[in-house]
Amino acid sequence: AAVERVDRGYLDDLIESIEGMELEEEKYTPKSWSEFAEALRKAQEVSADDEATEEGIKAAYDELSMSVVNLKLKADKAALEAAYNLAVRMTESEEYDAESLKYVEELLAEAKAILEDGNAEQTAVDQMGKDLTTAMAKVRLSAALKKVAVSEEMLAASTEESAEAYRAALAEAEELLKAKELTWEEAKAAAENVEAMALSLEQKPEPADPVDPVEPAKPSSSKGGSTSQVSDSDYWTEVIEKINGTEKGGKVNAKLDEGANVPATVIDALKNKGVTVVFEIGGKDYAVNGAGELKGYNAAAVYYTSDEIKAMAGGAPAASGTVNAPAANSNPETGGEVAAAEPAAPEAVVPAAPVAPEVPAVIEPAAPAEAEAPAAQVAPEAESGVPVWAIVVMAIAAAAVIGGAAYAVIRRKYQDS
Repeated sequence: AAVERVDRGYLDDLIESIEGMELEEEKYTPKSWSEFAEALRKAQEVSADDEATEEGIKAAYDELSMSVVNLKLKADKAALEAAYNLAVRMTESEEYDAESLKYVEELLAEAKAILEDGNAEQTAVDQMGKDLTTAMAKVRLSAALKKVAVSEEMLAASTEESAEAYRAALAEAEELLKAKELTWEEAKAAAENVEAMALSLEQKPEPADPVDPVEPAKPSSSKGGSTSQVSDSDYWTEVIEKINGTEKGGKVNAKLDEGANVPATVIDALKNKGVTVVFEIGGKDYAVNGAGELKGYNAAAVYYTSDEIKAMAGGAPAASGTVNAPAANSNPETGGEVAAAEPAAPEAVVPAAPVAPEVPAVIEPAAPAEAEAPAAQVAPEAESGVPVWAIVVMAIAAAAVIGGAAYAVIRRKYQDS
């Protein structure tokens, strides 16, 4: 008896549908295509077998259906292939050290195997591309950071703000070296940022040298020249204040370097005052008395040279005994001498006998060095053999010339002895 043919219409419909898709073998992985082709062949055999059982038909249907679902397109390996070729060139370059390229070389072997595997899936291809790119980007970034590295000494010499900006950029770049994935663009941007911060480092301003209280050093011209230094200006201002604050007959000490200048305002303040300024020039003292003749004085002058100051003092250093010896009436504020009365008559011009007072010009304070001789100088003369009557005669002569004030001074000197 004839066996009734089992219905296999659903299997035939599937076969017909697949054949209508016109699938192309070269687009799919060899393995998935092979499984699909085998399932399709079996399904076609079952469909043509009149004695095929229902179980056989269903099994053929299920197997064919799954093979279609499992068909895998060949992976697009273009990106991986490009990364692979770039990595090969990097390992062959002498720009990078061998130690940093070790991981890249390991990945190259894996990437090559994937490229040669026709059944490699797209996900595997894509992941290998990312891993290889990240490894190369880190090598490049590490090399770039070494090129723009800044020493701690240089950072210490830079301003705090610029040094911190560099450190922040460097820390950010170093974090990228630890990242799981890193693109070329990210590595390049980080390296450029660190380089920019390195180039932007600003050196700390050097501390200003302390200004020592040096002696005045004046401009070169006495008639007009450049402006003196601030410290010199302050010094000569103080000298002027001492001149103005010293009583008639007093003395003010000042120091002037050889070849240096004195502001004309100092001489202007001294002029017509009975004050003596003792300039120490080259280790020698030159006394300039404002009441005397100021040789070379010029109201339009701006500065006076050290040589012009010497000329005002008569060209010769003052005697050390008359300039530097301390007096009992010394002014502690100015260092000068403050006379209690008019300057005593120079003893060198006092005659042994009374003379007529026709020659008062001899008593001008043009020679203040002798006029300011301290009392200590008179006493030794009396003790060294000068008779008492001679002292009296000298006193009378002085009284005849300048009046009782000088007499009182001489008498006091004698009594003090």
